[in-house]
Amino acid sequence: MTTSNATTKSTKTTKASVKTAAKKAASIKASVKKAAAAPKVESIENFADATSAFKAVGQDVTSAFGDARKVAGDHVKALSNTALDLAQTNIDEGFEAMRATMVAGDVKEAWNIQSAYAKNVWERTTSEGRKFFEIVGDLTRETSEPFANVASKVKDRIAA
Repeated sequence: MTTSNATTKSTKTTKASVKTAAKKAASIKASVKKAAAAPKVESIENFADATSAFKAVGQDVTSAFGDARKVAGDHVKALSNTALDLAQTNIDEGFEAMRATMVAGDVKEAWNIQSAYAKNVWERTTSEGRKFFEIVGDLTRETSEPFANVASKVKDRIAA
């Protein structure tokens, strides 16, 4: 290799190193600019206040889950009891209708007994269905209420 080739190669390597260093410098400059634009914790007190507020929100949410769980338990119990009462009544009346059908004097009387039973079951089930929807509506409203209260408190804290 001649001296001029070695010099040319050395110059190219130096230029590449300079470009790489310039890119790194630009990247560092961009990172510094980005960090400067980021929100800052102005003092330890503000950081402590933020930590305290975050802890309070966590406690409020935990409490809201407890409140919602209690309300949900009451409503689920009401739903279960309503369903069990409906099933028990329908079964009891079903057996009564079967007994009456067995001793019916003719087919027309048996048909009337079964028709009356079916009508009663339909009306009772429809009525209980309305109760179900009311209970579920109350459940939804009452279990979301504690979380709405937490959201309101957080909004007030942010506004303050």
